[in-house]
Amino acid sequence: MASKRPFAKTGELGGFGSNDENTALENRQLKSKTSGLSVRSQQPKIDNIFRANGNKKAQVRPAFEVFRDEEEPARKKPTPPPRVPLADITLATNSNEKKQRTSDSSCAGSSKSACTQDSGVDVVFINDDMEISSGSPEILGLSDVEEESGVAEEDTQSVSTLSRSEAQLDSQYFREVFYYLREREETVRPNYNVMSKQSEISNGMRAILVDWLSDVCLEYNINVSSLFLTVSIVDRMLSCFDCPKNKLQLIGAGALFIATKIEEIYPPTLAELVYTTADCYSKKQILRAEKLILKQLKFDVCAPCRFWFGTFFAKKLEMSEKVDHLMRYLLELSLMSDRYLLYRPSELGLAALHLANQWLNPMKKDAIDELLNQANILREDINPIMEEMAEQFRKAPKMNHQSIFRKYSCKVHFAVALIEAPSK
Repeated sequence: MASKRPFAKTGELGGFGSNDENTALENRQLKSKTSGLSVRSQQPKIDNIFRANGNKKAQVRPAFEVFRDEEEPARKKPTPPPRVPLADITLATNSNEKKQRTSDSSCAGSSKSACTQDSGVDVVFINDDMEISSGSPEILGLSDVEEESGVAEEDTQSVSTLSRSEAQLDSQYFREVFYYLREREETVRPNYNVMSKQSEISNGMRAILVDWLSDVCLEYNINVSSLFLTVSIVDRMLSCFDCPKNKLQLIGAGALFIATKIEEIYPPTLAELVYTTADCYSKKQILRAEKLILKQLKFDVCAPCRFWFGTFFAKKLEMSEKVDHLMRYLLELSLMSDRYLLYRPSELGLAALHLANQWLNPMKKDAIDELLNQANILREDINPIMEEMAEQFRKAPKMNHQSIFRKYSCKVHFAVALIEAPSK
């Protein structure tokens, strides 16, 4: 029995009804098409969107636009708090302090804020957090400031005109500075028998090293103070260990590298030191020598040398330039020999100044005697030093190492090396 298929009613097909299956299928397709057209016709077109909303035409944006920030509204500047003059502050604090002293009994039970007055300054803050002790600067009133202003200006002018060396030479600083350096020279003084501990180095090798260091300082315009500090570091290092013969110049180069960093504004570079050694040592070896020296001396490198004491005494007595250069020449000659390690640097500096003054300016003998009393040095202590320096001065033109002699034979140093030494 054939199954019956359902057919759509005539009302659903819009008046097209038939019993035939083909006609029913066509009617369904036609209905779907007509329903689709009806839905699309109800939707507005894209071109009519702007007209439907506000009857406005579509605006076409340009390809490139420049965006500018909108100007911010002008802000009102906050009014600063009123400034209180310094004189009013000091006067207010003084008056409040006096009132607090008198009203301590009445304010014992009340709070601290109730005891203070509205004077523009928080007196409680000054008295609690900034306590004024006997060692701290006091807050002065206006009258006290006016009285001491003239004295303060004179003091600042006098201090500004004085240099560092002149301030040290002042009478109120002379004893403290000198006695401190006298104590300091004992702690950093090398052993007097330094060469007796060396198995490969002799006095002549040490003299060659000093002569080479003097040439290097003259070539690179290094100050004389760097030379004396370098020799002091070398002697202190030789007092610590037995130095091999082929490492003596390396120790000297490392000591010079350290001393110039302390004394010079523009010390020689590491490449220049390598060049001065004729490429016998590399940069790495000099840096290792520097590290060894600093480790052995525990970074206690600075020491008052004989040159410092000599210039200190010369400025104290206001000696002439020629006397000063002769004193420097005698002190540099003393670096060539190790027998001067028996004496203190202060005694060597004073003995060189005394000998130079005796040869060139014998009229200033009383000033030397007064300086000996101030320095607490006996004349018997410096007499043997003066004799050895005078003998070395006479032998200098015939020495094998002529670096220092040639240096002080120039007119720049007043040719003090060519002076005829008086007879004994």
